Amino acid sequence: MIDSIINFVWSPIKEYVYKESKYVLAWESNMSALQKEMLELNSKLEDLQSKVDAADRQGKNLTSESKSLLDRAKKLQEQSKKMEERCKTMSKCLADIPLDVFSGYQLSKKAEHLLPEVKESVTKISTVVNNVARAESMPQRFQERLVNQALGVDSVLEQLQHHFQDVNVRVIGVYGMAAVGKTVLLGELNNQLREMDLDCIIWVDMPKDSCVDKVQDVVGQWLGITWQDTTPQKERARLITRQLNKSKFVLILDEVWKPLDLAKVGIPIPRRPSQSKIILATRIEGMCSELNADVTVRVECMDWKEAWTLFEETAGKQLINSNKEIRRHAKQLFLKCGGLPLALTKLGRAMATRKSVHEWQLALTTIDIAPWELLGKEIFSDILRPSYDNLANDKLRTCLLYCSLYPEGFSIYKEWIIDYCIGEGIIGDIYIDVQEIYNKGHELLGILQAASLLEEGEDENHVKMHPVVRGLALWIACDCGEKPNKWLVRPQADLHEAPMAEKWKAAERVSLMRNNITEISEIPESPNVQTLMLQHNRRLSKICDGFFTFMTKLRVLDLSHTGITELPAGVGVMTELRYLDLCGTDIKQLPSEIGKLKQLRFLLLSYMKQLAMFPTEVISNLTKLQVFYMYNSYGDWKVGSIGNGVDFDELNALKQLTAMEITIQSVHALQRLAQSHRLVTRTSKLHIRACQGLTTIDMPYCTILGRVMRRLRELRVSDSDELKEVIIVDCDSEYGETNALPKLEILGLYRLSKAKIFWYGGCLRSLTELSINGCSEMEYLIYLGDDDDDGDEVSEEDEEDGEQVSGAVIDAFPNLKVLLLKKMPKLKSLSEGRRTLAFPSLEYLGVFNCPNLKKLKLKAEKLKMVLGTMQWWNGLEWEDDSMKSLLQPLFRKKAFL
Repeated sequence: MIDSIINFVWSPIKEYVYKESKYVLAWESNMSALQKEMLELNSKLEDLQSKVDAADRQGKNLTSESKSLLDRAKKLQEQSKKMEERCKTMSKCLADIPLDVFSGYQLSKKAEHLLPEVKESVTKISTVVNNVARAESMPQRFQERLVNQALGVDSVLEQLQHHFQDVNVRVIGVYGMAAVGKTVLLGELNNQLREMDLDCIIWVDMPKDSCVDKVQDVVGQWLGITWQDTTPQKERARLITRQLNKSKFVLILDEVWKPLDLAKVGIPIPRRPSQSKIILATRIEGMCSELNADVTVRVECMDWKEAWTLFEETAGKQLINSNKEIRRHAKQLFLKCGGLPLALTKLGRAMATRKSVHEWQLALTTIDIAPWELLGKEIFSDILRPSYDNLANDKLRTCLLYCSLYPEGFSIYKEWIIDYCIGEGIIGDIYIDVQEIYNKGHELLGILQAASLLEEGEDENHVKMHPVVRGLALWIACDCGEKPNKWLVRPQADLHEAPMAEKWKAAERVSLMRNNITEISEIPESPNVQTLMLQHNRRLSKICDGFFTFMTKLRVLDLSHTGITELPAGVGVMTELRYLDLCGTDIKQLPSEIGKLKQLRFLLLSYMKQLAMFPTEVISNLTKLQVFYMYNSYGDWKVGSIGNGVDFDELNALKQLTAMEITIQSVHALQRLAQSHRLVTRTSKLHIRACQGLTTIDMPYCTILGRVMRRLRELRVSDSDELKEVIIVDCDSEYGETNALPKLEILGLYRLSKAKIFWYGGCLRSLTELSINGCSEMEYLIYLGDDDDDGDEVSEEDEEDGEQVSGAVIDAFPNLKVLLLKKMPKLKSLSEGRRTLAFPSLEYLGVFNCPNLKKLKLKAEKLKMVLGTMQWWNGLEWEDDSMKSLLQPLFRKKAFL
């Protein structure tokens, strides 16, 4: 009985003790089992968290089960982590029993109780995330770009880094021509940004059409956002915006061709201050403003030192230095790349195996006429051509191609290109006013500059073409290099003979300008030639008769500044000719055949000093003539029965005339010009030469010309013994109130033995250049025309208000930049009496053969240069040393100008 009682009592105790002691004995195995299962749970939890993040990015609401599983799993993670940390701190005896038996007991028991719960969580999470691909929903923070060494862009990279650090700069525009290194530059920046505290750096290679959907797809992939093909654009944009608004991001848009609506994509413009940035790279400067760039950075070509180093390393220093001639040719060759890194690399590789001088000589010729054979067609077809194809219309393309007819590196006067395009009928189809037409031409050239296809020339009125872009234009013009003689372009090539007639057969455009050709004696069979440019072959004295026999399609012919004395017989066959330039030639008589050129729009005959005979009824037959220039040229116009030359009324017959430059030699012709409102309002340059009976010219109101010469930009008056007064008069005077010369920029007074300039308080506001030569009676540049002021007394009021027109300072030329004074033996001062001439804009003063000009009394704060002989300068007398100290650094010795 007692045994039964003892057994009844002891047995449960023994079982309890045995059961509880097992927790102590198995504490390590229980913890190990829990840790093993927790590894599985952590893996599943990572997948679940990825799914939750993806759903959040896509704006989806989580299910209650997902939220519950996520919360419970995280709690299990926390509990397990604490248990593991506690376990690591416990010491064991030799039997692997913890010394702290009670703590071991607690850990083991808790591990056993948690194990089923962990297993259950693993099973449930596996069910939730089943068949979900992790890669579809994972965002990408950064991807390193594999870039070539960034050459010659260190300063630009520093600019970008500076702008990137500026929290007030949100959008950065980077622009420059194709292959200049924009992508390499941004790739380098991208790799540097890896170390910054940013959530994501997104790189988008922009599609050419800037399609919003395509950009959204790329950005969505970077951010780990997925959607169906049917998901609306607005919904996609909302998801992108939602994610980016929570991020510090950098978005790099490479090769932007078309405007991109960032809002439609879902790209938020960062709010200032912000570390987030949007950076775009483009060939088109205007794209920077289209995307509201806060700052813009232009990527330039390499300078010549860096370019030479790259070329030398690519072609091989040993080869280049192996021969003096090869080195000399190499120096010439690398300049043909214009510092474009890709072109330098391509050219260097092409020359690396050419070891003879003859091969290097040939390369110099090849790169001028067929650069694609050295640089490879790919650089033109794949890299450069998209810039050409992206142009909006054929007018722009034709303007660009015309620029390639000029020599490499030549600074091209913009209006030359505009004139050719007008002559071809490319510009002016919808415009009536000549200024509108030229404005359109300037706009086209401006677009080409903004597209990085043209560069600014020597000033804002000139453009230049990068040599590789010029190569692109020639490649395109020659049917992608398949027909190299389609454009026969050899300007400034030191040619002494024209190409053989055989070379002309397939030609459509021929440019042999600025060579040393002396004679053209062959008649080429070239029925497809549309443009022929022979200008500035100054030794060219003869073109054989019949030369134009087969040129029935010729539209543009430029023979200006050649030495020809007559046109060849047969010019009448050029029935499609629209542009004829004979300026600066020695032609003495024009053939009557010119009257057959019924399509002629431009007839340019200026600076033809030998032209003495002009056939009658030629001008009036050219009914489509729009531009007629005869400045400083023939001027013997017949008016009624007075005169022996061409009837002035032939000019009145030109109903489509929009611009005229003319020389006039009689008062009657001047009066007839003034009477024709249409002609006088279209005159941009006027030369009044040896005009008997003309004694006075008043400006800017110009009563002699009817006060309506609102387009006159240049006026030259020369070779008269009767002209005595050139009057500058104020609008309140008796001479009138309407400014007839608002655009007069250049005034030249030449060989006027009695002329003087009288000032009555007015000013020539637009005048920028004044040249006076051979006016032998002038003692002062300006004579005071006020009879009440003898010039010797200056009133107290004048002294206090010296800047007033009526005071001690005369401001007759407020915008004059250039003043040239030559062959004026009596000139002794610029102004009469004690008054001082003010030239607030004057930059250049030239004085030659004015031996009595001993004092320079003037105000010219912007003066940059004084030109003259050393003898004249040393003979100047100074009222004080301060004026001499001011002008001494500006003086440049020059014997003549």
